[in-house]
Amino acid sequence: VMAHGVLSWIDDEPRQNVIQTAARAVRPGGLVTFSYRAFPHARYQIAAREMALEAISVAEEAAEADGTQLTYVDHARIAIERIRLAAAIAGPKTVHGLQMTSEANKMEALDPRYLHHDDLSATMVPFRISDVAAMCEAEGLRYVGELLPQDLWQYRLPADLAATVREEAGPDALRRQQLVDDLLNGGYHNSLFVRAEEPANLEPSAKDVTIHVRQYLNGTPDGVLRSDAVSAPVAQVLREHTNASITVAEIAEDLERDVEEVTAKVLQMYTLGLARISTSPPPVPTEPGDHPRASPLVQEQIRNGATVLTTRFHVPLYYDLPAQRVLLGLLDGTRDRDALRRDFPAAAEGIAEQSAADDVIERLDEVLTAMANDGLLLPAG
Repeated sequence: VMAHGVLSWIDDEPRQNVIQTAARAVRPGGLVTFSYRAFPHARYQIAAREMALEAISVAEEAAEADGTQLTYVDHARIAIERIRLAAAIAGPKTVHGLQMTSEANKMEALDPRYLHHDDLSATMVPFRISDVAAMCEAEGLRYVGELLPQDLWQYRLPADLAATVREEAGPDALRRQQLVDDLLNGGYHNSLFVRAEEPANLEPSAKDVTIHVRQYLNGTPDGVLRSDAVSAPVAQVLREHTNASITVAEIAEDLERDVEEVTAKVLQMYTLGLARISTSPPPVPTEPGDHPRASPLVQEQIRNGATVLTTRFHVPLYYDLPAQRVLLGLLDGTRDRDALRRDFPAAAEGIAEQSAADDVIERLDEVLTAMANDGLLLPAG
């Protein structure tokens, strides 16, 4: 049973109903996952949210007096401007200034619709993970761990500090995760629960698991990775396999290094946001194929004028390139490259940047390969 993006964005009574319904729906031994905003990091989010909502309220009053109406896009702009103003007034060397700059940067990187649902919603209630676990335990749901591999916190800490956390928390998964939250400033959770009589004490392990890796950020990993004799070569291998499925074992073989050593570095890169990992290969083609086809969801989003597209990597992609958007609209699987070159000029006739349209035709193979790498296309056949 999954309830994603619900618990922190509804009031107390419906929240209790959601947990009770999930507990009734799942069989003994079955799993339930809830996502929610978490303390302690949520304290900074609340501060940013409160000043943003106040600025939006004032702007709404002014708009009503003028007979105009603000959209969620206006709300996002007003929120970011207000938080950046707070950061500027506080100054870059203060804790408040640094935190507000961080919150504004994160908001700016998100689709305004996401902000409307999450940070600027009518209700946004964060929790300590132990409080959510207590609400679930009252309904017979025991905490297991995190649905996403947030249990990989030990790879963000030096070995001696990770050992200290494990020793203090003991075998209890909930106590350990709460301690990690407090020490590492956790802010969002996808927590996993099991319907069982006894608490689950599971030690997360990457042993005997095939881990598929792909590069998440296209930039060159700097800092901690550049100075690391193992991580830098691993990052280079990932850059050479941008969207292809490559396993940790294959990386280790390529570099002639120990698998466990490479596994540890890949997991560290995941915690730093430099790589994505999974236990199955990503559902994307390595090549666009003879008759390239955009995913049905991308085709629908293009028809509706969306500038944020949903990739087959399950991550949003800002795609505001008029000529390439026209090309995506033609990728229905019926056209080969000759047909695309024939039909594209007429389809792109209305766009303002004709030079960009000409460039798409000249670099058609390169553009199609990039679309495949971005996870916008279906596998051939």
